[in-house]
Amino acid sequence: MKKKVIIVTQTGSDLPLDEATSLGILIIPDIVRFGTVEFEDRVNLSAVDFYSRMAESSELPTSSHSSVGAYVKAYRQAKEMGAEEIICMTVTSRMSGSYDTALAAAKTFGRRNSEISVTVYDSEQCSHGMALQLRRAARLVSEGLDSAAIIEELDRFKENIGFCFMLDSLKNARKGGRVGAIKALAADTMGIKPLLHFSHGVCEDYGIAVDSRSGMRKLAERFAGEVDPEYTATLFHAGSPEKAGMLRAEIDKLDVRAKITEAYVGPVIGIYCGEGAVGLAYIKKAEKR
Repeated sequence: MKKKVIIVTQTGSDLPLDEATSLGILIIPDIVRFGTVEFEDRVNLSAVDFYSRMAESSELPTSSHSSVGAYVKAYRQAKEMGAEEIICMTVTSRMSGSYDTALAAAKTFGRRNSEISVTVYDSEQCSHGMALQLRRAARLVSEGLDSAAIIEELDRFKENIGFCFMLDSLKNARKGGRVGAIKALAADTMGIKPLLHFSHGVCEDYGIAVDSRSGMRKLAERFAGEVDPEYTATLFHAGSPEKAGMLRAEIDKLDVRAKITEAYVGPVIGIYCGEGAVGLAYIKKAEKR
C-alpha cells in the first residue's frame, strides 16, 4: 500500500521557497549571524540583503543550522499534513552538523509518533547541488514511491550531480581561517581565481585560473563536456549578476543545448565563497533516466 511521503529540508539547499511550496517540501531556515544580530535565512534575510550586509561588514558573518526543536516542529507539521513517512534531506554532514541535529530530532519526534518513520538523508551536497536532489525526490513522491525506494534512487542520482564554481577572491576564505593571510593576499594580488567542486560531500579545489575570463572559460568547458542536456541546470552567483552574465556568454560560445536557469547562492556557502563567486549545478551525462 502506498504511503504519503513528505520531504523536509533546510534553506542551505537554496531551493526557492515558492518552488518548495509548490512541490510540497517543508523548509527549515538556517541561522545567519552578523556579530550579535541573528537572522533566519529567507525569513528576514534575503540573498540580496545578505551580500549587501556582508560587503559592509569588517568581520565574516557566521551561519548555523536550526535547533533540534525547529526540526521536531517541521516533522510535526509534516504529520499534520498527513505524512506517513518523512524524508529529511540535509546539507553534507562533512561540512555541517545539520545531519546529526536532524537525527536527534527524529528520535525525539519518534517517541510520541512511532507510527511515522523519519529517514534523515545526507545529500553530500549543499546549495543548488542539493536542490537538484530535492526536485528529483519530489518527483518520486508524486509518482507514488515510498521512502525506501526514493532513498535508493537518490543514492544513484547524487553520484551524477556536477557542482563547480570559481572564487573571485580569497578574502572570505582568509577571514574564515580557510587559508593564510599571505597566501590569500598573494593570490588576490596576482588575480588568481581558484576553481572548486563538490566531491563525496567535500568542497575541493581542482584547478586555478589566471583571471576571471579564463576561469569562466574553464567552467564553461567542464560544463559543456559533462552536462546532460535533458535536464535543467542552474547557473548560480554570489551577489554578482554581471559575472553570471559573463559565464553564460562563455557557455553560449560552446553552443551548449541545455536549459539553464539563474539563481543566487545563499548564505550557507556564500559566506565562504564570498561575493563574486559564480558556478554551475547540473546533471552529468551518465545520468540517464
